[in-house]
Amino acid sequence: SDAAVGTGGAQRKSKVTGSCFETAAASLLRDLLVPNGFTPIRLVRAPYLCAGDRYSPVAVLDCAVVVLRRADSSNNMRTDSRPGTEQTPARREGGSTQAASETDSLFTSPFATAEADSTARSRGRRSYSPPMLK
Repeated sequence: SDAAVGTGGAQRKSKVTGSCFETAAASLLRDLLVPNGFTPIRLVRAPYLCAGDRYSPVAVLDCAVVVLRRADSSNNMRTDSRPGTEQTPARREGGSTQAASETDSLFTSPFATAEADSTARSRGRRSYSPPMLK
């Protein structure tokens, strides 16, 4: 099912497509945030509990927490006026594998593991590990 972002008030609805969280989040990044001059740093799927309906008193919903930075003018996506001629950074640089691995690294679990920490350290990145509950 497709989801729409924003309802009510003076908000504008933006079409977000995808049948699962990962494809919907990728659509949000690709179709809304990147074309508007943002560079995604991290996207985290954070489930939370809320009041349900009369059949299910508690519902679990997924929330997307997105950390962004304003893209440099040299990193903004360039687009042609013709549909389907968008130039992604990977196409400009000729490195589609690199762009795919960078996109994959955006999606993280809210609970970091020791393996993820060691991977982040080996790539020269700092990683946050929440304290484990006892």
